[in-house]
This record gives sequence, C-alpha cells and structure tokens, in this order.
Amino acid sequence: MGYNNPGMIKIITSILRHACELDPTKPVVVGVSGGPDSMCLLDIVHKAGYPLLVACLNHGLRPEAAAEVELVHHTAAALGAPFATRTVDTLKFAEKASLSIEAAARQLRYEFLFSEAVRINAQAVAVGHTADDQAETILMHLMRGSGLAGLKGMDFHAFLSSWSAEIPLVRPLLTTWRSEILAYCQQHQLITTLDATNQSQDYFRNQIRLEILPYLAAYQPNIRQNLVRMANTLSADYALLHSLVETAWQTCLVEDGPAYVAFHRRRVLELPVATQRDLLRKAMLLKRAGVQDVEFAMIERARHHLVVADGSKTYDIGAGLQLRIEQDVAWIVGRDVDLPSGAWPELLTARAIELSVPGFIELEHGWVLLAHLEHVGAAQVHDLDCSGNSHCSNDFSRSFSSFSVKDIHENSIQDHYLATFDADRLVFPLYIRHRLPGDRLQPAGMHGKTVKLSDLMINLKLPARSRRTWPLVCSGEQIIWVPGCRQSYLAQPDTSTQRVVRLHLTRAA
Repeated sequence: MGYNNPGMIKIITSILRHACELDPTKPVVVGVSGGPDSMCLLDIVHKAGYPLLVACLNHGLRPEAAAEVELVHHTAAALGAPFATRTVDTLKFAEKASLSIEAAARQLRYEFLFSEAVRINAQAVAVGHTADDQAETILMHLMRGSGLAGLKGMDFHAFLSSWSAEIPLVRPLLTTWRSEILAYCQQHQLITTLDATNQSQDYFRNQIRLEILPYLAAYQPNIRQNLVRMANTLSADYALLHSLVETAWQTCLVEDGPAYVAFHRRRVLELPVATQRDLLRKAMLLKRAGVQDVEFAMIERARHHLVVADGSKTYDIGAGLQLRIEQDVAWIVGRDVDLPSGAWPELLTARAIELSVPGFIELEHGWVLLAHLEHVGAAQVHDLDCSGNSHCSNDFSRSFSSFSVKDIHENSIQDHYLATFDADRLVFPLYIRHRLPGDRLQPAGMHGKTVKLSDLMINLKLPARSRRTWPLVCSGEQIIWVPGCRQSYLAQPDTSTQRVVRLHLTRAA
C-alpha cells in the first residue's frame, strides 16, 4: 500500500464502503485523539466525502491533553466538520468501577463516542486501530489465555453491545501499518501529537509494543505480519462458532437485563464444551463494559461451578462479576446487583390449593407443577389432560412408565425438579401452600431427622425475597416436597410399591 500515490486513499475508501459497510451519504462519528492514526483516519474519511462529526475525549490524565483537544478542534474547523468534546475523570471512574486505568479509559471513550453517534443519528463510530494494533491485541489475548474469539483479533465492522446494538464500531485502518500512516501524515502535512503515555511501561499494551514484540522479532522478523495472518485465518472459524453460540443463546436464555443475564442451567450443560465456553464469554463481555476480553481461566472457573454446584450458590468469577446459581437458573451478574424475583416459582395466593393427581397447577412466572399417577413396571399411566397448557406433556408420564422403583427413586434424588412417592402411603388430596412459622421437613437421606424449613432454605441459599412465597407440596399435615430443593423421606417407594405419584416442576422455554 503506497503513500506516495492515491493508492492508500483508494484502498481505505474501498474498505470504508465494503468491509466497514458504510453509506457515503450518512454521517460517521470519527474518534480523534490527535495522534497520527486518528488524524490520518480523519483526513481519509473527509476526503472520501463522508459527512462526519469529529469527537475528542479528554481523559483528564495528562496536563497536555487540553492542548491536544484544541489541536483536534482546530483541524475539524479547517475541514468544515462539526466537533464534540468532553472531559472526564478517568482515575476516579477506574477506582469506583474497580477497573484498570486502560479499561476505564476505554469504557469512557466508547461511552462518549457512542453517545455522540446516537445524538446525531450516525451510522457508525470510526476509530484508528491499525495493523500494528491488531498484532499487539492478538499477542495480548494469547498471553491472557483467550480462546478463538480473542485470537481472531479485531474486525473491520463490529457491534459492541455494551454500548450499542444498532450502531457499529468500524476500523478502516486495520490492514494499514503504522509506518504507512506516519508516511501519509508527513506527505499530507498533517499536524499530529504524540501521547507520552504511549512510551510508559506501566501499561500492558505498551510493554507488548515496546519490549515483547521487538524481542520476538529478533527470532521471527515477520512476527507482526504472522499474527495478523493468523487472525485472518481464525476469523472464518470463529464465524461458524459464533452462529452456533447465537443459536445456543436463544435456546438457553431465561432473561437478559441491563446488568445480568440468566440461562437455563441444564440446557447450558447439555451444550458442547466449546459452545458453553463461548456462551459464558459472551455473557461476561456483555455484562462487564470496559473489559476487552475474558481470560480462559475466568471462563473455566464459571463453567466448573456451573457443573458442580448443588442448590443455590454464588461464586465470584473475576472482573467484578458473579455466577449465581438459583435452582435451574444460572446468572452472570455484576457484583452487588439485585436480581429480579421472576426467575423462581411463586405461589402468590395466601390460601392452600388442592393439587389433583393427575393434574397440574400453574404458578407465577410461567412455572407449572405437574402431578402424574403411575403403576410401577407397567405400561398403564394415568395421563393428564394437557389441552391448552404448553408446559404439560404426556411424554413426561410415558418416559417413566416402565422404570423400576430403584430407577425412579434415584432419578428424583439427582434432579430436585422431580419427586416420586408411594401413592398408597400418601394422604389425599395433595395441596400446595406457603411456608408457615415452625414448618419442618424430614429430608430424604437423613433417616427421619427433621430440620427447620427456614434453616433449610437459608442453607440452600434460596433468594430471601422468594422464601415466603415458595410453593410447598403437602400430604395431610406433612410437607413432602419443596419443589426444586428437597423431598421428604415420607412415602418413599420401596419393593412393595405398586403405584407412584410423580411430581415435576417445570418452566416455559
């Protein structure tokens, strides 16, 4: 790509139109710091005829930053382009958000750029990342243990959901080397500034650029080019994986809020391990603005807890995020964020409700409690009338009709959303109600020992806001099942059992 002829402008203009998918008639916000990369980008976007807004953020980190903002303002005025600026306290924000200065500066910068893009109804935000930045980014991700998403590097056109799902970030200079940009600035007599912090060893990216890459280049002179070439190769592989992750996201998603995302835990665990990892990575990036990538160790930590957690648990997974597991719902959520109560079954009526066997009761938030009556070891099953209820399926009944007592009992122990009882040892009708003062349970596996229900709920880390309205299944005066948590040892099937009542707590997809 030559700088002594129109070739560079022609190539970048083509990238703007095709790789960045920009319409020459619609406005673009150009992020400009005053450095050679962004000033080169501004000049070429202007020459390409795009209507633009020049946006420059003063991070408040250096005394000379005000003069750099003024230079950018002067350049915008010379081009006849509108100008926007803002001054922020990056150090204060980094401390408050528990971020590194680099991450805090990045988040503040993009918040500013995208807010301006929304204000002027821009089609995109353009920044001056170069091929050198790409090589540095890939090596950083490699050293941090990133997966495929990190090793593929940056894209010409990408949506940063933390800031906007409609306005893309574009990087037109991503195949242009810094040496070419410096030569372009010199040829076109562009006045630029040099940020002294780019030479500071306090920042990881600077260490990569100033120490590690030159060291590697002594062994492999083309290390930068090879890293970029690898990224281009992996991009196609990632595109395929990304499509699988998007499908899995829709299949597993329970709720996606501003500071949290919730998944059906069991559905996530049914996915291939690679898809689990990328699903978790996407969730972490979405709910922790300012984080450029997620370390592999952080993803594996979350995935491990997702597999082994029993009951309701909360785990710190890093970067200010938590994995909260509450029944069959797994949350990726910022620390100290309050979750909505709609993810759990609730019985809002104060009176007890009879549970017919067979039959079902619809609870709040799409939860359904199903009851089936079956003859052990026989094909005879008393099916439910599921007409008009999408959650109720006779397939559930039939799937257990030929199980032995041992099979169905063990299945209930392993899955707290299922409970099995000897029908002839129950007191009918069954009913569901709220927790009452003094309620106790005799959990299966504890040899008849009773525990306070309030203590059990606390130990299982049921959300405090849901304990009062959690549905309890009762036979006579005895609680026989806390759905999603524990069942009683009462009326447990044995070798003499001829009929069983199977209970199932489920929720809409």
